[in-house]
Amino acid sequence: MIQMICGSTAIGTTIYSEADGAFSADEATEKRLVSLGVAKYVDGKAVATSTEDASSDETGVDIPADENAAEDVSEDVSDIPVYSVDTPMPELKTLAKNAGISFKVGTRKEDLVKMLDEYYGVGDVEDFGLETDDVVV
Repeated sequence: MIQMICGSTAIGTTIYSEADGAFSADEATEKRLVSLGVAKYVDGKAVATSTEDASSDETGVDIPADENAAEDVSEDVSDIPVYSVDTPMPELKTLAKNAGISFKVGTRKEDLVKMLDEYYGVGDVEDFGLETDDVVV
């Protein structure tokens, strides 16, 4: 079992977020979400933890809100589901349908991922000066 720790993800027709608590998914999906850092294992499995001292209550208190970049992050970013060309086609189709994206029967996974990227405003890897190998999806 896993629990989202940031953002949300769609599995089938269900969208999970941190508020939903623990849920089960297939082992590959759980492993992918945990490796991306958006979920943690619960119920006796290893839980990814931060190396920062969690006992400090003063995180960011010295940064005025108008200068704190985290304050400017749109809540819409957390609504972007986790997907890639490795995501099963039925899940990609569900994500596309939920986003209102029209596609034809026989659309390739790569094309569906590109349509989702365009919908969610995800830029090309090259737009950020990164190599394809630098990106974890």
